[in-house]
Amino acid sequence: MAAEQPDPNEIPAGPTPDAPMNRKERRANAVIKRRTKHKEVVEEIQQPDQFQQQGRPFIDWVLDHVKELGMAVGAVIVLLFVWGLMGTMSANKAQEASEALFKARRDLPALNAPPSDVGAEDTEALGKALTALSGVIDEYDGTPQADQARVDAGGIAYRLGKHDEALGFYEPVASGKSLTGLSAQVGKAYVLEAKGDFTGAGSILESLRGATKGDMKAQATLDLARVHAASGDKDKAKGLLATFEEEFPDSLLLPDAQARLASLQ
Repeated sequence: MAAEQPDPNEIPAGPTPDAPMNRKERRANAVIKRRTKHKEVVEEIQQPDQFQQQGRPFIDWVLDHVKELGMAVGAVIVLLFVWGLMGTMSANKAQEASEALFKARRDLPALNAPPSDVGAEDTEALGKALTALSGVIDEYDGTPQADQARVDAGGIAYRLGKHDEALGFYEPVASGKSLTGLSAQVGKAYVLEAKGDFTGAGSILESLRGATKGDMKAQATLDLARVHAASGDKDKAKGLLATFEEEFPDSLLLPDAQARLASLQ
């Protein structure tokens, strides 16, 4: 039997999927794959990611309120500048007040005599110091240095016998619980004692005994005993002095307490 001849009008079938491709077909296929991959990458980049989608409302709000935000930032900067400037001014004022207080104290005479024995020369020096301290109080009122100047001025006025003036210096700071305030209370008690107000002086000293410790409490105890004795209540005075050694066995004031107790027997 003769072999079947192919139909010349029939279109030959293309290569099957498993048929090997020639070089031209492989190159064409690689180009198509690269173009497809490039297109996918470009499309992915152009799509907004999750962060962009979530941040868009915030960005839109910021863009809509640029003017208000600028004003707010400006206000914060101004406040920070003012705060820093005030801090610098406060530090400078404290330094100036300290220097002024030092100058006012510099020429104070060393006084060991009781107020009634202050000589004319010391009286003049104390008067100058009182004027200088009053200047510190007026110029730097409200500072710790001015409060200390009040205590110093009150002590000078007390020594000069100006009792009412001394009370005027002590009163503004005598309610404080700092060392300056406690010193003002002691000074006020001394002035009231000098004016004959033993009840007022005793009340302050009793309060100091409960609010202080150590040497300051020992001094307040000795002063309170003196006030009780001056008011005529010797039993209270002797009671305080009799227990002084038990309360303050190491105090430098112990010999004085013992001598006063002996004088009241």
